[in-house]
Amino acid sequence: MVAEIKMGYQERIDSASRQVFDDKWRGNVSVVSVQHDDWCAIYKGRPCNCDPDITMNTPTGRFMVDRRGRASIANKEVRVSE
Repeated sequence: MVAEIKMGYQERIDSASRQVFDDKWRGNVSVVSVQHDDWCAIYKGRPCNCDPDITMNTPTGRFMVDRRGRASIANKEVRVSE
């Protein structure tokens, strides 16, 4: 049985950034959203101990980052008008 290596959320962002960005995107703004669980130790000033949801909003689109630091295109939200 192979143990899965847990990446910290900063490592996941770094790994995904290397997949999504190249030199032509230097100087552009991207927003990374890290949503920690309510019980995460980060809210008590300690290191993160949860598996936060990470989303990257970039000039090339919106990406979700998985536990292994791989970026995949996020599903677009569908809004239903009433």
